[in-house]
Amino acid sequence: MIDLVISIGTIDRYDMLANCLRSIYDDETFDLQLKVVIVINGAPDETMAERIKENFPACDILRHPSPLGFCRMHNLVMSQSQSRYVLLLDDDTILSKGSLKRMISFMDDTPTVGIASCRTVHPNGEFQKTYGLMPTVKTEFLNAIKLSSFWPDTLYDDSPTPKDVDWLNGHFLLVRSDVIAKVGGLDDYYYTYVCEPDWCYRIRKAGWRVVYVPDITIIHACGSHSIYTQSRKYIDIVRAHVNRYYFFHKHYSAVECFLLRPIMVIGALLRVAHYSALYVSNAQARNEATTRVRGFWNVARLSCLARPFVLPKQGRS
Repeated sequence: MIDLVISIGTIDRYDMLANCLRSIYDDETFDLQLKVVIVINGAPDETMAERIKENFPACDILRHPSPLGFCRMHNLVMSQSQSRYVLLLDDDTILSKGSLKRMISFMDDTPTVGIASCRTVHPNGEFQKTYGLMPTVKTEFLNAIKLSSFWPDTLYDDSPTPKDVDWLNGHFLLVRSDVIAKVGGLDDYYYTYVCEPDWCYRIRKAGWRVVYVPDITIIHACGSHSIYTQSRKYIDIVRAHVNRYYFFHKHYSAVECFLLRPIMVIGALLRVAHYSALYVSNAQARNEATTRVRGFWNVARLSCLARPFVLPKQGRS
């Protein structure tokens, strides 16, 4: 059994992927056994696999004709891995020298930790929020009236020591293979969004710790969380809310699931009002406003259905 398998998914961002792979293979401090698996998800560039193999021959490449989604993509790699650890890594990350070895040493030294991540910064060095609060009735209510309730500023401090957190962002997740064997991989139902809180919830419930390690730093080039993204597709808005309904349906009581409905409706309608006003007042923002009004209106509508945790057919592509 080797020490580490790194799972990376990509579509057509070869330049970013190449920078990520160089940061892995050029790290001479990493003297453990390593395998990198690249999953190419429906890349329009037919030469993508050839370019990777030519410049990084040590990589294993798996190809799929269409996007698998975050969960299925990494599950595919995890199901075939025979290693002590698996690292789920975004293709737009750049690892600092020594970060892999130090993270594995941390895991070796603290067997109670099931999954861990490290400090992340933007390319300009600005700190990036990469762990958050678990979705609950309280956080959903706060999020309805104020964005970013899952990532409050008060959650982040300058503590130099590792800290237990609710969940970790999926751009860098180092997990024990023993954990995967016991709790399973990511839940394919999510496709993406809320899958990390779900996985970390199950890992913690199985008795392992979820830990953030602040003294090891990497770069996440496109690391603005989706909640901060200026332009979001209709499907992304709907899927993110449907997935939160699914999380509650899977893990919480019927009372909590019932309370989530009016909270979602209030939050969605407030955003419909906000983006409707933006549409009227700012001609340059009308495309974005139209998408968001449509998305949040459908979130409010779905909240009144019997099974709001089921993604509508028009939102599955």
